[in-house]
Amino acid sequence: MVKKEKIINRPVRKKPQRTHYRSYQPPMASTRERVSSLNIHKIVGRILVSGQLSRQEYVHLITTMLSDNHITDEERPQLNRVFDSIQSGQIKFVD
Repeated sequence: MVKKEKIINRPVRKKPQRTHYRSYQPPMASTRERVSSLNIHKIVGRILVSGQLSRQEYVHLITTMLSDNHITDEERPQLNRVFDSIQSGQIKFVD
């Protein structure tokens, strides 16, 4: 005679889920992307004329500035002018 095993129905213990809260971070521009000089000139010109800069544009300009191998000698002073204007309060952030 074959003995039947008794199956005990126990509730399956689930591991507690960890909740990770992340603050919003705008998408970073990839350093591999090459923004043409024309786009940098347009962006910088618009920013200096309007006196306003979005957070996304700021991140884009910072990323461009930090990727030294992608900046031409003409772009660097333009970017420095934008960042100097931000520090002096001439350019304001808008969302």
